[in-house]
Amino acid sequence: GRFEVFYQPLIEVSTLKVTGVEALARLRDADGSYIPPDEFISVAERIGLIAEMGYQQLYKACVQLEQWRQQGFSLRLSFNFSPRQMSSPKLIEKIERIFKLTGFAPEFLDFEITENLLLSNDRLVEHVLKQIQAMGIGVTIDDFGTGYSAMSYLTRFHFDRLKIDRSFVSELHVRTGSTAITSAIITMAHDLEMGVVAEGVENV
Repeated sequence: GRFEVFYQPLIEVSTLKVTGVEALARLRDADGSYIPPDEFISVAERIGLIAEMGYQQLYKACVQLEQWRQQGFSLRLSFNFSPRQMSSPKLIEKIERIFKLTGFAPEFLDFEITENLLLSNDRLVEHVLKQIQAMGIGVTIDDFGTGYSAMSYLTRFHFDRLKIDRSFVSELHVRTGSTAITSAIITMAHDLEMGVVAEGVENV
């Protein structure tokens, strides 16, 4: 019961309006402080609880965004997709149940997956991605540029958005190489008809 969901705003550059949020899992310790995600997520993965934890967080986030929608704020929900969830035989069934229980519309949800996951099991990934997108859910490549970066998967799979890792964006004002790489990624994504999300924009 100590897991909480924090919401990081997603802002449209052209209007500076909040158009969505990314759901982030946080764990409060018994003393009231927060345990770093890198610590509790790795433990949850090791003991096999990460998938169930993810479903609980997705349910909470869908409830919250549906409440905001009823208050007049129609926001997209971005949610990190665990590799262990990808291999779960009841994945689609559980997602559909969450939509049914919360009333949240799948077209307002984006699942974020990593480059490494895309290269781990092509057949399984392709099968699950097709099922997810058939439901109306969007798919975003998370932390682009930090994994294997095998560009061939961009032609094999259809993605809705690409998220540029903060390691490039946060150094735009100090490293010319970061500027060139970021510009190239944006151009490539747009040519492939994908939206672009940039991390690490706080100080740019």
